[in-house]
Amino acid sequence: DPEAWAERIDGDLALIAAPLVTSVTGQMLPAAQIAALPRPEHTLTLLDAAQGLGRVPMDQAGAWDIVAATSRKWLRAPRQTALMRLSPRAAAALGAEAGGLTGVLPNIPLRLGLADALAAFRADPPFASIEAQDTALRTALAPTGWVQPKGAAGTVTLAVPEDRRPGIAAALAAAGMEAKWCTPTMDEPRAPWPEGHAALRLSPLPDTSPDTLEAVIPPLQAALAR
Repeated sequence: DPEAWAERIDGDLALIAAPLVTSVTGQMLPAAQIAALPRPEHTLTLLDAAQGLGRVPMDQAGAWDIVAATSRKWLRAPRQTALMRLSPRAAAALGAEAGGLTGVLPNIPLRLGLADALAAFRADPPFASIEAQDTALRTALAPTGWVQPKGAAGTVTLAVPEDRRPGIAAALAAAGMEAKWCTPTMDEPRAPWPEGHAALRLSPLPDTSPDTLEAVIPPLQAALAR
């Protein structure tokens, strides 16, 4: 409840930071409400859009002083590339426009890769592909009873009993699969989560081919069935 934060915002507060989309279950936070909280003129707001940019609407981002996001996730740009937007207030506080915060020796190939990724995304947004993968994963893994409700950002999160985690992690590694294990008590401390369960997050990506998806599901099913 963002309104409950109001009494904690005083003259000592330099920054209010929050993610647009949570990292465990992919839920959207009330970004517009957070950005609208009364605050001192020197207190900036920073929206971390890494999990949402290219996947969820960004209409709540306009009210934030700083919006920053890596571009390697849904936009599929090269690693080490990112996008940032600064409000006039943030630019004044930092003494620089967003473009002035780049490195002294910019990496031209990375910039070209980012430009190509943005152009490809705008020409053919991969929403249908991600939704199809999401449905396939949820359908295949539903019998485990561990699939969590669908969030906003296209991640499939499983609540895995802690005593099953080592075996599943080993099976996934043996199959050459890279999976994200989250810590709900740290990443989303106030979200409801079954006690004694780890969070295994799978992210369907725009460039995941049907063949790859078909190859991923069987070893994961086998791992979960053990």
